[in-house]
Amino acid sequence: MDGPVRVQDDYARMQGRVIRTEAPGLVRGRVVTDDDDVRAWVQDNDVAAIGRQPVAEKLRMIGTLLGSTWVSDDDVAAVERICAGAVIAGDLPALHDRFYDDLPRLVSNIGQRTRLRIALTRR
Repeated sequence: MDGPVRVQDDYARMQGRVIRTEAPGLVRGRVVTDDDDVRAWVQDNDVAAIGRQPVAEKLRMIGTLLGSTWVSDDDVAAVERICAGAVIAGDLPALHDRFYDDLPRLVSNIGQRTRLRIALTRR
């Protein structure tokens, strides 16, 4: 190499930290694809970190949680956190448009459906 090795600047250090801590399972050697992984990732990250995920990732995570045979209260709580992150990022309308009208088909429990409707319409 020609010249001195430069110390990584603050932006690059921060970028590396965010990727290591916030990328949903990708950097940790696994892909978050089932509802257990999604719930764990949502629980392990703060709402702001969830909000920084691309809208396509939020849609995928909610689809994973609501796409199982049985939707648990823990699934609903995770969707509520994802929606809270989407409010921060301004992505909630996309989540609403994708899931709101399908809730009766996806979730049989009226209490869970009500919680999800509230989460998807929060502004």
